[in-house]
Amino acid sequence: LVVNVRVATVVNFLTLWHHIVIWGSIVLWLLFAFVYNGFEPSTDFFFSAFTVYGLIQHLFGTSRFYLGAVLCVPAALLPDMALQALQRLVAPRDFQVVQEMVWKSIVEGPAARAAKAAAKDTEGGGEAKDGVAQ
Repeated sequence: LVVNVRVATVVNFLTLWHHIVIWGSIVLWLLFAFVYNGFEPSTDFFFSAFTVYGLIQHLFGTSRFYLGAVLCVPAALLPDMALQALQRLVAPRDFQVVQEMVWKSIVEGPAARAAKAAAKDTEGGGEAKDGVAQ
């Protein structure tokens, strides 16, 4: 789960293919776990020590598993995300600067940009755009 959430946070755009791969990976892991769990214990000495027969039913039947899944994923990703946020704040890359400019233009909207431009035009010495004093 940690790797899948990390992949989802790294990509710039989540397309249909990203969703298929991320969710498909989780589903395939669950299918593998159930199939592997269904194997009978071996009589071989080496493999009998590592039996997982019946473990999935026990594991998915406890609240600790779900609590651990909910708490461990953010705990594992928090240091990396904090480092990324600090890097973006202290020394942003070129594409991050462009992203910030785009986000600000979307958030401010056209009316706010027009008001800011009008205020900027009248700042210098009380003159309007055409150079006539007001």
